[in-house]
Amino acid sequence: MLRIFLNKGIAFIAALALLLCVGQASAVSNANNAAATVTQSADADLNGDGMVGFADFLIFAGMFGASQGDDRYDARADLDGDGAIGFGDFLIFANAFGGGGGGGGGGSPDLIVIAPSVSDTLLTPEQMFTLNATVRNHGSGQAAETTLTYYSSTDATISTDDTEVGTDAVAGLAASGTSDKSISLNAPSSAGTYYYGACVASVSGESSTDNNCSDGVLVTVSDGGDGGQSGDETSFDLDNNSNPQDILYANNRFYVLDREDARVYGYESDGQRDSAVSFRLAGSDPRSITFANDRFYVVDDEDDKVYGYGSDGQRDSAADFDLGISEPRGITFANDRFYVANDGDDKVYGYGSDGQRDSAADFDLGISDPKGITYANDRFYVVNDGDNRIYVYTSSGQRVADADFRLFTGDPRGITHANDRFYVVDFWNDKVYGHGSDGRRDTGADFDLHSNNSPQAITYVNNRFYVLDVDDGKVYGYGSDGQRDADADFDLANSDPFSITYANDRFYVLDPSDVKVYGYTSSGQRVEDADFDLAGNNDDPSGITFANDRFYVIDALDEKVYVYTSAGQRDATADFDLANSSPSGIAYIDNLFYVVDAADEKVYVYTSAGQRVGAADFDLAISDPRGIAFANNQFYVLEVEGAKVYWYTIADPIPDLIVVSPSASNNSPNADESFSLSVAVRNQGAGSSAATSLRYYLSTDDTITTSDTGVGTGAIGGLNAGDTSNQSIDLNAPSSVGIYYYGACVQSVSGESNTDNNCSNGVRVSTANFALDSENTDPEGIVYANNRFYVVDARDLKVYAYTGSGQRDAAADFALDSNNTAPEGITYADNRFYVIDRGAVSDRGDEKVYAYTSSGQRDAAADFNPDSDNSAPASITYANDRFYMADFSNVKVYAYTSSGQRIADADFDLAEDNIDPFGIAYANDRFYVANNSDSETNKVYAYTSAGQRDPDADFDLTSSDPFGIIYASDRFYVVDGGDNAVYAYTSSGQ
Repeated sequence: MLRIFLNKGIAFIAALALLLCVGQASAVSNANNAAATVTQSADADLNGDGMVGFADFLIFAGMFGASQGDDRYDARADLDGDGAIGFGDFLIFANAFGGGGGGGGGGSPDLIVIAPSVSDTLLTPEQMFTLNATVRNHGSGQAAETTLTYYSSTDATISTDDTEVGTDAVAGLAASGTSDKSISLNAPSSAGTYYYGACVASVSGESSTDNNCSDGVLVTVSDGGDGGQSGDETSFDLDNNSNPQDILYANNRFYVLDREDARVYGYESDGQRDSAVSFRLAGSDPRSITFANDRFYVVDDEDDKVYGYGSDGQRDSAADFDLGISEPRGITFANDRFYVANDGDDKVYGYGSDGQRDSAADFDLGISDPKGITYANDRFYVVNDGDNRIYVYTSSGQRVADADFRLFTGDPRGITHANDRFYVVDFWNDKVYGHGSDGRRDTGADFDLHSNNSPQAITYVNNRFYVLDVDDGKVYGYGSDGQRDADADFDLANSDPFSITYANDRFYVLDPSDVKVYGYTSSGQRVEDADFDLAGNNDDPSGITFANDRFYVIDALDEKVYVYTSAGQRDATADFDLANSSPSGIAYIDNLFYVVDAADEKVYVYTSAGQRVGAADFDLAISDPRGIAFANNQFYVLEVEGAKVYWYTIADPIPDLIVVSPSASNNSPNADESFSLSVAVRNQGAGSSAATSLRYYLSTDDTITTSDTGVGTGAIGGLNAGDTSNQSIDLNAPSSVGIYYYGACVQSVSGESNTDNNCSNGVRVSTANFALDSENTDPEGIVYANNRFYVVDARDLKVYAYTGSGQRDAAADFALDSNNTAPEGITYADNRFYVIDRGAVSDRGDEKVYAYTSSGQRDAAADFNPDSDNSAPASITYANDRFYMADFSNVKVYAYTSSGQRIADADFDLAEDNIDPFGIAYANDRFYVANNSDSETNKVYAYTSAGQRDPDADFDLTSSDPFGIIYASDRFYVVDGGDNAVYAYTSSGQ
């Protein structure tokens, strides 16, 4: 408990000292140099509380270094309006620190428009909404009265060329003065995305007229969307809840766990205190709380244990369970399991509903500082304190990066989900921040914690929010509207409570110090029998939730979700890794896990199996989010530093079907041979998809489209977000020799976000491969002529013929001359076959090229002898009216005229590794020489028509013993002496 105060105090003093020093330095500089002025601006009040204080500094620090276009950039912190948040802005902030704003000096005016916002970002056609903007005199002189014009745009860059939608008068402004303006508008009648902003007309003497327009704020118009974020600020206080650590919504109340008080404070759903449901905790360091099985479960960091309490807050020690992890931070209950987020290894540990370890349900988080965890929409949501984000994971622990969202809190801890919103407890601000289910800030759902000053985790059960306060060692209750419900508070027995969830009529509180989950009744009484220890690796738990009869515990160090049965036993098969690095809260709703990431200030979404559903991620507008809960169709996320709960609504999630991993059981079947084609259909969207159909296709290239040839169909059942359906079909290869591609396309479903990605890539299937005759066992070369393949055999002294589809054509065979006893290569030119005889090398034959007619009769008049230096010919081809023979002794290609005369000028050397050139072909203005040496150099080497190396055209061989190559019908064919087969390759060598 002491370390929390020290860390908080040291951070505050260090930051304050820095601000004061910079402020003094700025004052001295200004005194010494009258030309140097630093304008103090009331706009340094970034959180809008009327004062420029430490909470504003945390927000400013989180944006420092950002520029326009960056995710972290916010025009509110760009105090000097130069498009970047840098040192100049810091000087202005330092001067304003500790005050409510102030004033300027003489000089020129400079009007800018900042902080454009709308009352609702998700609209139905023609729905009324409010557009807000602030005009600020950024200069040092008085600005005359002028006009503000509102615009609608097709992009985020607002200019006077956009569509005007209204005007407003702006009174004269003193230096640093501001004027807040708004206008009521109707959304467009057509669905789509639009941007709104405003431009202020320049005034006389203005120092810059290039900065008079705001950025655009995005508005989405859909035919059936919900309303988006609330426009009314309805913050409310959390009495005596000075160290909130987690939040829970259960029994129509919020329960806020206070670490310092070791107590759970109750609040009505409207944020009013409900002291009747508050209860004291038994542990020494409570961190997180959840509700399951009609009990509260509180994680205690020091005891490494989950303490159980009844729904009335009475201790239920029978529900306690040890965690077996060193730094538990968040707890939630989902799928009949407890899930405990561990900060030590950034992992979620699973426990059964009885507290037994369920390591199969564990999963890694992939984030550095997880704090709170909740489960909602079939996803875990984990608060990451390191980057102030919510990281989202599927129910099996897979990252759903598109569902992550940023938090705008100082120190987020716990998270819960209620009323279609996320609520995140902020430790610094003693406040609960609201976010929609899509992660959008919903300021109307925020409520302050006040004495709940160290909020760490949040959950929602029985129409209440429950916020765990780490310093108080207590859970604070709040109504579903965020009003304090002190009657729902309860004290915690664990020493380091960090996260809370509710399952089986109990609260379960995660304790990182004890690496344990503590059980409490629904009224906050200890239930020691419900406690359970966390797994040894789950030693940094930072959030817990209960779903699918399991506990899911985030581990911040492992960035993983560890799973436990409802009895607290490990269920490692359900564990899943997190993609976010600082998970600090988790919730489960509608088959999705929502994981708060404190560092990213975002909620990451995962399916119930832990697969990422990135499309459902959403950012949080709070700087230190921890716990998360879901209630009233909203997510509620706890901001630790502000001790406040924020709520968020999310748009109806939509599916996105893709087809991946196409594969063939046999990539080289014979013609007409059967094989299986397999694919996987995955819903990578955030919403469930309806049942649909899958169609398989045959294509001439690897781009599969619905215009290709259909070869079969399959049925696909409905898929939840992140789910995959594995499909396969039995097919017969084409009867013609060739290279083909197979794949599949899934029929799009209603509301799908993208229908351009419904087809897979193609998988290559080659029926051009064919086996040689059983007697054709010593192939030494191949050629294609007269629509046939011809393979010369050195053992039988015969040329075997095959049809263009690879079938035997024995009638076209022919025997070699009785003196042609060492055949080595074959080619075809001028209606003749030419077969090399390498006599001297083989101690038989006569080193000669033998000629045969197209029917295989001897044509001795066309024979010719190789050059004496060409003593070891290995292969032959004919191109550009010349013969070319590759020699493996000299590693060289020798050229001859069509009548066999030497053309030495056309000779060329082969590459150093191309030492066994047992095949040569000519195609596409290149020579291709097959090398038969070893596994590393068995490849085809390419050369230009002049014999220069062209390595970009090289390609590897799948065959291990190449003894001839030919190019025909836009393909290469390589005969393999080891496999007694012919292998085909595309013109690019595939």
